[in-house]
Amino acid sequence: MGGHAFDTTANFRVWVDTRHWLMIDGMLDNEDQSRRERGDHDGAELAGSVRRAGWDQIPDWPRDAAGFATWPAPGQTSALVLNAARWALVVSGLDRWADIDDSLGIPEHAAMANEKRNISALIRARLTEQGWACPG
Repeated sequence: MGGHAFDTTANFRVWVDTRHWLMIDGMLDNEDQSRRERGDHDGAELAGSVRRAGWDQIPDWPRDAAGFATWPAPGQTSALVLNAARWALVVSGLDRWADIDDSLGIPEHAAMANEKRNISALIRARLTEQGWACPG
């Protein structure tokens, strides 16, 4: 089943808790900004494109801050289809920002780091089930 391991354009559908995608979206925003500051405009554009893909694919994504007050519904899940390169950015970004959260030595950030790692592990497992060996 491992035919997708080196094909970065292959698409994979992964079901995620929608609240997890909110954390991924925030991580991607940080990734976009960090890459722009380092002059990595292609990487920043990739991060931004993954964010936009999430907004486009998740039903009822709020369009203003007030909309997030009661969204997503508890237990809401969403299927996201991204290519392998985009999923690689998601899992590597979650792991990288988890390490950054840990380095701060703040209990709340340690909890966020654990959640990021758990989300990354879930996504990696779901991708692996589809025959892709996630990087890292």
